[in-house]
Parts: sequence; structure tokens; C-alpha cells
Amino acid sequence: MSSERATRALEAFRQSNIPITSDSVLDELKSAYGGDSGQKVTLYRGLLFRSQSEAERFYNGVEVNSGYVSSMPSSFSTDTKIAHEFSRMPKTYDDMNLAREAMKYAKIGETVGGYEGALIEVEVDAGDCIDLRKADMGAEGEMLLMPGTVAKVINIEKQIPLSRQFNEGALNIDSCIRDFPQSSPEVNFILKNFIDKLDASNVGLLLNGAKAQSDERREKRRSGDAQYIAEAKRTGEVIAVRTQKRRFEDWAGERDHYYTYFNPNGVVICEWDQLNRIDGKYVQKTELHCPYTPSWLVEMFATEEGVNAESQALALSEMQAAYNAIAQAIIDASECAEFTARFYDHYLREAITKFADPMMLALAGDAVNPEKASQLLEVESAAPRMMNKEQLRSHTAQVESSMAELIQGIAESRPSQSNPKSSFKPR
Repeated sequence: MSSERATRALEAFRQSNIPITSDSVLDELKSAYGGDSGQKVTLYRGLLFRSQSEAERFYNGVEVNSGYVSSMPSSFSTDTKIAHEFSRMPKTYDDMNLAREAMKYAKIGETVGGYEGALIEVEVDAGDCIDLRKADMGAEGEMLLMPGTVAKVINIEKQIPLSRQFNEGALNIDSCIRDFPQSSPEVNFILKNFIDKLDASNVGLLLNGAKAQSDERREKRRSGDAQYIAEAKRTGEVIAVRTQKRRFEDWAGERDHYYTYFNPNGVVICEWDQLNRIDGKYVQKTELHCPYTPSWLVEMFATEEGVNAESQALALSEMQAAYNAIAQAIIDASECAEFTARFYDHYLREAITKFADPMMLALAGDAVNPEKASQLLEVESAAPRMMNKEQLRSHTAQVESSMAELIQGIAESRPSQSNPKSSFKPR
């Protein structure tokens, strides 16, 4: 067989996992791309087993053969990280069925896609391998061990699915929440599968951890903000800070700067210029953005079904307090002469309409759309202090109607007309 045809077979194996079964092709490939004979190399391979019996057959085979051996060419890597990935999740190779299977595991936070995985470390003579690096296909440090070659097994690291570890008692909810970071796969699995089993103590630990992480990220991301927040708290006034854009050509809009507003309550509000394509034309939008919002974890506990009532009430209270404070910061910022925002960014709009108190939402909406917000204020101010059922029903319908218009107005709003003297400080 020609070297060209053998190389095409190797490419098909590399890209689509099409097995190489022809002895003549393997001999041709080894002749062209064989490793250096006599050189001992340490290689790694990741395996996934679909059943307990399949895993046991493999481990028994290693013991019987005093090493790893296969009747087919076996893919190994010089990179343990690459092999580790293969030992945990099936590779799709553009196969939609495999892709759906991998997505199923990812959806529930599972780290191992099967009954069990194994990361094996072997020592072998490089001359018994086809080195894909010599064929310019070795991006993963891949080498093919020739069929029938016995490789000395140095170590086998079992990869046990999280579902099995919880079912078999190797892991439990309390110890994972207490001992693992919130970003760990173990905690992620708990949140995706056992949220209804978390008690108030578990949730309290998670919420405290989320707050600590948010505070830490805030310090790292915007450490320079501390002085402005401190000044705002000391003076009781909003501090508007003008910041030059780093590279004007990389930013939307006509301005070469933007403003950040520091509120005495500790909330920071930013204006961002965005370009949106509308009816074939680019239209500039100045959006409000809040860089410090509550952790996604707090929002999840406030909204997910299955959370115990005490914990959900605590999380919801935190979300309401946070977005009321953000609403207040928007109201105060709109009193600054520099304030020109016409819109909220998508996330802020969704969250503030979901969690802020109706009256705070109305006042914040008035900062960017006075007419829509004033309708709700009028409805509330006109309501009698004591209402019968019919009056209450009518009032509720009016509030719901005004709220719907307000929320729409926030998305399609106009700037506030309140423009007192300038208050910005150059950054």
C-alpha cells in the first residue's frame, strides 16, 4: 500500500475515530512514523466503561496479561490532561448521539459519563508506537500503541461518577458544602440534583460563601473604586467619575469617555455606549450597567422550585434589598448633570423588574422614562387607605397594567430631564 493511502487512513482515525484494522496499513505507518526504538516513554490513556462488567473485564485483563495489551491499535497521549478528559466524558467525533449523551451528563453536573472511567499510565518502548507528531497530527501528543504489544502499567486512577459517590456514601451533602469550594463539581452537582434536600444551614453556608466570593471578585476587579465609594459615604453625595476609554476605536458611540456613579449606599452604576442595528442602521444606545450584582447562587435560591421556604425567603429578601439599593443608585445618579442613559442593559433590566419593590422600580424607571413611571405613582397615590374587595381588585388591575407599561418603558425609555450642575471627578 502507498504511504499516501496509509496516511489518509491515519487522518480518518485521528479526525473521526475510524479504526485501522489492516495489518499492511499499520506496517506502512510504523515504517513511516514509528517512534525511536529502544527509547522508553511514559504514556497515558483515558477509558470509559459503560457497565460494571466491562470495567471488571478490563482490570482482570491487566492483571492476567501483567500489563495493558489490545488486539487493536490503542491511542495514548504524552499529556496526562488530554487522557484525563477521555477518562471522564465520551468524545463526540461529530456524532450527534454521542453529543446528546455528553449534554445529558453536563445538564445534571455529572463529571463522568458512564459507569466508571480509568486513567492509565504505562511505560512502553517508543519503537512499538506510531508517533502522530511525526505525521504532523500530534497536537495532543498522540501515539498509537501497536496491536499485541504489552505495555507496563505504572498506575490506574479510577474516575467514579458523582452520582455513584453520593449513592454509595463516599460523598454527602453536608460535608461537601462545608469542605468544598462553591465552584467545585461536587457542589455544582448538589445544586443541580439535591436542591430540595438542602436545609437552612446548608443554604446559609452557601449564601455566606457566595457573598465572600463576590466581595473578593469586587476587590480584584475594581480595587480603585474603594476611594470613590468611601468619599460618597463620607459626603452623602453621588460621586460621578469620568473615565477615558482605553482605545476609542474599540468602543461604540461618539464619546471618548464614560461615567461611573458611586452611591453612598455602596452601589456602583456605569454608563456604556452601545451600537445596535435597527432597520439597517446603527443606532447608539447609552445603557446602564451595574458591575456588582448579587451572586447567581442567591438568585437561584430565591427563584428555584424545591428550595425550603425559610431559605427561599432569606434569599429573596437579599435580592430585594440589593435591587432596591441599585434602584436607589439609579434614581440618585439621574440627578447628576452627566447622566444620559436611555436604557438598562439586558440583565439589569430583567433582574430589577423581577426583584425591586414596585415603588422603587417606578422611581428608577422615572430616571429614564418619567411618563411611564408616573402612571404607576399616580395609581398608588390615588389608592384609598381602606379598600373593599371590589376596590382592591380594581386597584390591583391598574397596578398590573401600569407595571406592564413601566417595564416596557424601561426597555424603550428616554433620558431624564433633570440636569443640575456638573458633579464629575476625572479618573
